[in-house]
Amino acid sequence: MVTQESSSAAASMQDREASSLDKEASLDKESSLRVADDPHKVPPYNPHVDISNVDERKLMRKIDLRLVPWLALLYLLSFLDRTGIGK
Repeated sequence: MVTQESSSAAASMQDREASSLDKEASLDKESSLRVADDPHKVPPYNPHVDISNVDERKLMRKIDLRLVPWLALLYLLSFLDRTGIGK
């Protein structure tokens, strides 16, 4: 009797694991289909893209040169707004 209960419990656990794996596989399939349907969405990881020749320092400098001036302007406007409230 105990062996039947333990074997049925093990079988039910295997069924749950198999169903969870099936759900994960279907979710992966659905997400890849959604990405493939929308040409503007890019998957977060693409194994076919070669990034070995990317110089991180140059990339970070380019990003900094594009972002820092705008952030400085926003900071200045925020400061001016705060000083204008008191008057």
